[in-house]
Amino acid sequence: MQDMDDFIIEQLKENPGLIPDLLRDTLQDLNSEDDNFKSLMKTIFYITKSKDGGVSELARKTGLTRQSLYRMFKKGNPTLKTLVSILNGLGVRLEIKAIHG
Repeated sequence: MQDMDDFIIEQLKENPGLIPDLLRDTLQDLNSEDDNFKSLMKTIFYITKSKDGGVSELARKTGLTRQSLYRMFKKGNPTLKTLVSILNGLGVRLEIKAIHG
């Protein structure tokens, strides 16, 4: 699995324009199941690792410790306040839209 992780991170480094679409797709698949939150946190981990400074820089921007970030990346399900802080630290914003249909 490590090779796939490295591949995704490298793709995001080379094409940072992919980040919003990847995050949007992951968020659209989000529901109350734990596996989905783990998937979201894995996506956020990939994005974090693709950015200059990685986890250390995100920790600096959010005020969270590296250890707490790694714990969230592994176990998922952060509070909404923490998730918004992480997303802001990565330079993206959470957007809410009405569901049609």
